[in-house]
Amino acid sequence: MARIIVNGSTPSIAATFRAVANMTAITNGANAVATLAAAHGTVVGDMLEIVSSGWPTLVGRVFRVSAVATNDVTLEGCDTTSTAIFPAGQGAGTVRAVLTWSDLQQINELGVEGGVQQFETGQYIDNPLQFRYPSNQTPIDVSFDVDDDQLLAFWTQIRAAAAALANRPVRLRDSTGIPRLVGVGIWTFSAAPALAKNGVYKRTINIALANRFTEYST
Repeated sequence: MARIIVNGSTPSIAATFRAVANMTAITNGANAVATLAAAHGTVVGDMLEIVSSGWPTLVGRVFRVSAVATNDVTLEGCDTTSTAIFPAGQGAGTVRAVLTWSDLQQINELGVEGGVQQFETGQYIDNPLQFRYPSNQTPIDVSFDVDDDQLLAFWTQIRAAAAALANRPVRLRDSTGIPRLVGVGIWTFSAAPALAKNGVYKRTINIALANRFTEYST
């Protein structure tokens, strides 16, 4: 049984991007293939954010590029086999690839909450027993409690992301460098540091995810 230790993990915020590219088509498959406009610049290993798509459940996801054949880009782990969820020929949109990342430092605690399935309750008059049926899932929130050293390089990206209140990718690598979690969300941070006697100045960085994480094990 393998155990993945959280210690040694490195969260990162996307710092720079390639230009937003048109996605003229995307296939149905276990690893969808997106056709991008010419001169997209995407290479194997890039993390590609789905900015817009005719398939709403893809918007706000991030996938690793596993192959590039001219303008056809394979998105590892992008399972679009269900034509009920992903109607064939309707997934076109826009994407952007992360060019560089900025690693967060001095993290004391990290947390992930949400993504819980919600249910509604119903009842028919001919049955005394109520029933439940699935409705939506709660949004996913990520938090990092960090020492408040605003001179560290990553704070430039955090402040810019918080000022824009626009989606920006997040990546969490384990101690071996595997990108265990990649996603995108709106970044904010506490307006003032937390102060405690004999303690250090601390801030909380929060990310409201736009969609669920994509997870990789290699």
